[in-house]
Amino acid sequence: MAFEHRATPPWTRAAASTGMKPRRFCTIDSNGRAANPANGAAVVGVRLTGSTGSTVDFQAVSILSYGIARVEAKGGVLTRGSQCKATSVGLASSLSAGDYAVGIVAEGTSGTTGRVLSVLLLPIGTT
Repeated sequence: MAFEHRATPPWTRAAASTGMKPRRFCTIDSNGRAANPANGAAVVGVRLTGSTGSTVDFQAVSILSYGIARVEAKGGVLTRGSQCKATSVGLASSLSAGDYAVGIVAEGTSGTTGRVLSVLLLPIGTT
């Protein structure tokens, strides 16, 4: 079972029409709003709130930027101790050369897309 450890998170608004689902990695765009990251890019944290629909259009979003968070994973071979990257829709995925390592899997295995893992978040700029 996935778990998380966190303090009270900061919040911001979501960028328009970005499909901001909870339990996914995010970044902050040039307007100061939460947005999906580029594939393999650095992130600011994990969205704790958001819409389960395709758009949220500027709704408030809580972001966890440190600690252990529950993160939805892309299908693959992530296991406890694996470093992970963020995909372009914010899913945890296996690291490739040149990708930013945004977390370390603390609990769970990815297997199929949609599984939720416990991920220890790493500081911005870790490659």
